[in-house]
Amino acid sequence: MYNEKDLDLDFLRLPSTNNGLQCLKDLSLFGLKLTDQYFELLVSNCTILESLSVQLSNELKNVSIVGLSKLKRLNLSSFMEVESIVIHDTISLVSLTLQQLSSGCTVQLNNTPKLTKLNFGESFGKFMLAEFLDGMPSCICDQLQVMHLLTSVDFFMHKSDLHFYDELFWIDLVNIKHLELEIKIIGFCRSLYMLRHFCRLVEACTSLDKLVIKCTCVPAYDICRVGSYVGQCKLSFKYLEIT
Repeated sequence: MYNEKDLDLDFLRLPSTNNGLQCLKDLSLFGLKLTDQYFELLVSNCTILESLSVQLSNELKNVSIVGLSKLKRLNLSSFMEVESIVIHDTISLVSLTLQQLSSGCTVQLNNTPKLTKLNFGESFGKFMLAEFLDGMPSCICDQLQVMHLLTSVDFFMHKSDLHFYDELFWIDLVNIKHLELEIKIIGFCRSLYMLRHFCRLVEACTSLDKLVIKCTCVPAYDICRVGSYVGQCKLSFKYLEIT
């Protein structure tokens, strides 16, 4: 794991055979002030990388991860200034984590034939999953088997703020077997009404076997109401967990 103090950019300019990056399989970057150019240079030198995590990088604007044929796990989090992410030809990628992307950030996925797990965390008060799924190639949507959504709703939010989830009604996530919704609720009873909108996401997962719903900041006497919204989704689950 490198932080800003450890990483010498002159090190990146060395041939890959000399700087050791060619043998690196696991790389975690946190809080680095890397430009798009130096990030691309760093990643291109890590030819056998299997796991890459980049968190809290405010300098990056257009992130490109292309041709890492060995990469299996990718985590891009707290990209509040990033405008675009391109992930192409990562033919071994199994798990993709996208957390707290900037509003309007576009994500392009192409040639990721093994991608089956998606962890998507929305920024507070910004509902971006529907837009992300809408822009994803249908062949990749059909590959997904596990999805974890981290989101939040606020007592003061109006119901119309959740209109993005109404658009999920037509999306068919045919092979999702495990869906986990982690919802942070700020406020009391009225915000629980908004949970019914997440039922549209559940209904889109037509082959669902396991549903996990985790709610935080919910008064204990109201948690039972969550079950009533889940009941509106006419699915037969092998396993249902509400916490």
